[in-house]
Amino acid sequence: MTSTEDFRGSTLLLTGGGGFLGSAVTSDLLALYPGRIISVCRTAGHGPAGPAGPPGPKLPPPHVEHHCDLLDGAGWHDRLAEADYVLWMAALRDHSAAPGDAVEQNVAPLRSAVSALRRSGRLRRIVYVSSISAVDQPPYPQSPQAITDNSDAHPSTPYGLSKLMAEQVLRESGLPHTILRLPFLYGPGFRRGSFLDFYRTVATNPVLGMVRYTGKLSLLYTGDVARLALEVLAPANAAQADTSPYVVSDGRTYAVDDLISMVCRLHGRRRPAWRTPAWLGSAVAELALRSRALFRPGPVRRGRLGVLAAYWSHAAFSDCYFVVNPNRFMAAFPAVTFTPLDVGLSRTFAGARVTA
Repeated sequence: MTSTEDFRGSTLLLTGGGGFLGSAVTSDLLALYPGRIISVCRTAGHGPAGPAGPPGPKLPPPHVEHHCDLLDGAGWHDRLAEADYVLWMAALRDHSAAPGDAVEQNVAPLRSAVSALRRSGRLRRIVYVSSISAVDQPPYPQSPQAITDNSDAHPSTPYGLSKLMAEQVLRESGLPHTILRLPFLYGPGFRRGSFLDFYRTVATNPVLGMVRYTGKLSLLYTGDVARLALEVLAPANAAQADTSPYVVSDGRTYAVDDLISMVCRLHGRRRPAWRTPAWLGSAVAELALRSRALFRPGPVRRGRLGVLAAYWSHAAFSDCYFVVNPNRFMAAFPAVTFTPLDVGLSRTFAGARVTA
C-alpha cells in the first residue's frame, strides 16, 4: 500500500459510515488514516445489521461523528468546508425502491453537496462508491458479458439508474473525483435478503443444497475497501484517479456453486451428493432474461423472496451476469492488495456454525 504520510494533518469526510460497507470502512480507517475523520451518518449507533444490530464504530477525538439526514444540507454542509477528501458511501441500497425514492436518496444529497464543495478551497478529491448496477447488462437477446470500464450502461432498476445519475452529477461538477463501481460485497454484518443471506439459507437447507448453481460472479471483501479508497485518494496517484470510472473487484471470478459449498462447510454441513443437472439452472436464467425483456425496467418486487428471486435468476445461473473485469483498475493501482477468499468468508460467517 502507498504510504499514508501524505494524509497527515488532513481531514477525510465520509458519508454512509453506519451501513454494511461503511461500518467496515470506518473501523479500518481509524487504524490506517493518520489524519482527522468526520463521519456524517443518519443515526447514532446504526450498525451493519440495521438500527437493531450492533452499533457502528465510535470515533474518538479528534475524529467527529455528525448525525443528520443528508437531505438536510443546512445540518451538515458546514462540515464539507473542513474536508480535504470526501469518501461518499451513503446510498439507499434497495433494488425494490420506487424511482422517486431512489433519486431522492441517492442523487439529491450528492447534487447538493457538490454545490457546497464548489465553494471549498480545500477539497482535493471526492471518491464516489457506485455499483455495477449502474451499468448492468444489455437487454435480451444480447448475452450477458463481463462488465468493463467501457461497457455501455443499461441500468435495469431505479436503484441502478440513480447510481448512474449520481455519477453524472460528479462528471459535470468540475471537481476532482473518482467513481468506483463495486460488485457484490461480502463481509460481517450482512443484511437479510442479500446474496450472503441466500448462501446461508442454502447452507442450512438440504433441499436447496441439491440445486446446482451454474453462475459465476465477482466479489470484493468489505475489509479491503478502506485500503483501496486510500490508494485512490493518495495525492501521488491523482493522475490515475482522474481516469475513472473504474469497475473494481478482487480480480478473480468465482463459481457460485463453489462459494455455496464453502459456506456450507463453514456452517458445519455437507451438501447432498446428488445435484440437479446444470442445464436446469441455465434454463431458469434463460427464461428469466426472456421475461425481463417484456417489461420496462422498474423496482424489483418487494419482499425477501422477491429480491432473492430477481438476483438469483441471474447471479446464480448466468455465467457472466455479475462478472467484472477490473484489469484497468489493477494496472492503475498495483499496490492494492486483497484478502484471500477463505479468510474473508470465514470472517463473514464467523460464529455461524450450526449442528447438522
